[in-house]
Amino acid sequence: MRKYGEVAKLAVSITKEKRVSPLQAWIQAAEMIFPYSDSSQKKGCPKGAFLGLASAGRILGIPRDDYGKSGSGKNASYAIAAADIIQQNPGIIAQGAKVLWQMSLEKVGAELDKRSNSQMEVVLALHELGLLQ
Repeated sequence: MRKYGEVAKLAVSITKEKRVSPLQAWIQAAEMIFPYSDSSQKKGCPKGAFLGLASAGRILGIPRDDYGKSGSGKNASYAIAAADIIQQNPGIIAQGAKVLWQMSLEKVGAELDKRSNSQMEVVLALHELGLLQ
């Protein structure tokens, strides 16, 4: 599992165990996984993907709610689209994160030359852990 996947996994645990918001849990988890890198802790794309999935009620054990501005932006849309794609066709995972990224861009009507920035890491980690719904 890659680093932002680890952050997502840890953030889910923190949300459930400490009963804090997914936003606060993401911040705490990012600080733990990236203790010496402020820029990695604050990276918006994977955080937006995580908060989008949480806000949409797509993470097992985290209720649908408004978890902040990041949870409703374009990165949230990409992550939700990817979760939908996986749910409709779980075999797509075998084709890799790049294919999933391209399919999510198509689904939301985004420019297809847009580069991924760890959003799919979050989605794939949550799926791998059985936490996507």
